[in-house]
Amino acid sequence: MASRERQLKSLRRASWRAAKAWRGLRALEALLAPSSETQAKQQARVRQALDAIAARVPVERRVPSLPSIAVPVIARLKYTEDDNPAKVMYINLLTRSVDREKHADVHPGVYHGD
Repeated sequence: MASRERQLKSLRRASWRAAKAWRGLRALEALLAPSSETQAKQQARVRQALDAIAARVPVERRVPSLPSIAVPVIARLKYTEDDNPAKVMYINLLTRSVDREKHADVHPGVYHGD
């Protein structure tokens, strides 16, 4: 009987620790989740960059960008401030990747300054 009681006590402790860890993870998740204001800023940054790209590449020369280039570049643009020099590099890279005349030269590891 004592062995069973020890097992139950151990199980209760483990359950309590798991519940405490779960509450900690939920609190951390709430801290790390972007607010709606942050998401709006990120969307505005991406929209601004896409508008700049659309202004630089005529419709008749546009081609789809490779996902291996577009996805990481757009993800980085979401978190790049307006005054960050990297923003210009990301926009140039994405601009070249959608331009029929320049997309063959695009590689994510190469800076294409315009």
